[in-house]
Amino acid sequence: MSARPDICLVGVAKSFGVDGRRVEAVAPINVRLAGGQMTALVGPSGCGKSTLLRLIAGLEATTEGTITIGAETPDALRRRAGLAMAFQDPALLPWRTVEGNVALGRALARKPRDPKVVRDLIALVGLSGFEGRRPAELSGGMRQRAAIARALAGEPELLLLDEPFAAVDALTRDRLNTELPPLWEARGA
Repeated sequence: MSARPDICLVGVAKSFGVDGRRVEAVAPINVRLAGGQMTALVGPSGCGKSTLLRLIAGLEATTEGTITIGAETPDALRRRAGLAMAFQDPALLPWRTVEGNVALGRALARKPRDPKVVRDLIALVGLSGFEGRRPAELSGGMRQRAAIARALAGEPELLLLDEPFAAVDALTRDRLNTELPPLWEARGA
């Protein structure tokens, strides 16, 4: 499998049953997203962007159509820790420290323990000095930055970001928007 897999959606649609009626969250779509590119899904709130990302990540089943990432299904890629996702909600484990939550990203991806990688990612997201803090001791933006570091820690081939910078301040958002692409490019993913 290429380190930069294409994402192919063929006839992909998603609908939900709500109060006895069918609600279309994602209309049928055919698209190929080139591997190695940063691609943004842009649209108004509620238009299906998060649902589409969850479909690509294999966290929800499509109602119709197929998704492949390289030659694999999203489930297969996720099972071998080839993708990571940072959500709008940081979903950090409250009993773990920042360092423990970031290290968890490596453990879940079955990567060897590497305190330097964990420290470097914590520094990248501007949390040096907060390594020993638990999520309850952090601001919302700091928790979000820890979640981004955790997603990066597993060195995934595919990184899906669902509005991960929405809760961070403007200066940090600008810095992460500037620093994340070269970091991602440098690791060859």
